[in-house]
Amino acid sequence: MILNKIILEKYQLLFMTGCLAFIFYSSATEASKQYGSTVFNRGDYISHELFSGVWQGHEDEYSSLMLKLNQNGNGIKGQYCYITQNGNRIDCPADNINNLSGIIKGSVAEISFDSSFGGKSGKSKLTINGKEMRWTLLAEPKDGVSYAPTHYTLTRSTDKNGSQSESKVFINDKFTINIKNRCGTFLMPCEEMLYVGVRNSDGSSISLYGKTILSKNNGKVVGAEFSNGNIIYHVYYDKPLLQVTKNGKVIVNQTGIWKNDN
Repeated sequence: MILNKIILEKYQLLFMTGCLAFIFYSSATEASKQYGSTVFNRGDYISHELFSGVWQGHEDEYSSLMLKLNQNGNGIKGQYCYITQNGNRIDCPADNINNLSGIIKGSVAEISFDSSFGGKSGKSKLTINGKEMRWTLLAEPKDGVSYAPTHYTLTRSTDKNGSQSESKVFINDKFTINIKNRCGTFLMPCEEMLYVGVRNSDGSSISLYGKTILSKNNGKVVGAEFSNGNIIYHVYYDKPLLQVTKNGKVIVNQTGIWKNDN
């Protein structure tokens, strides 16, 4: 009788342990569906893949916010780039410079960021909800000038590891034009191209969004196209050429060179 009682108690204990394990596994599975592969850290779900990547958002043609993030455990660092006033204010770091860092708690990160206009240690909260990220400004950068948005909704625009953007500079005696592929390498098909052109004579500038031009023969990238109302800017890569049309009529047709090419 005593032996049977001991065996019964052991089976009850094993049954309870199995139930708890099932509940724990089910909770982890649900969190994994929402946030990706997860580990547990002090009771919070922290996904190694949750924040990493390139996140972007647009408000028509007026502004664009891009965050390039790299998550390591519960830490985060990367780049903050905000373009506003129809491209007349570009607050972005150099390609290899990180200007934000922060701490992740679950699906929320609190970050500190610097402005390229001199402002330091701005504060913002990043909240991931499903496939979207919400930017909420907590404090403007100190000193200098900042145009940081108060609220913005972003979506991940590349794979979770984040592709590196690549730029090239077209130059001739009249113009200096920075062309950036924000999807990855310079010759990658992309609908997130950035054109920043400067007229050498007076320093006036224009910033435009655009997309790559693909060859009709082989589908490879041969250039990029940018629109400004009824004015279309084409930059061709192989034999560097800037061609601008207005209402279909060519008004600029100038060759140049790539600054970084030998």
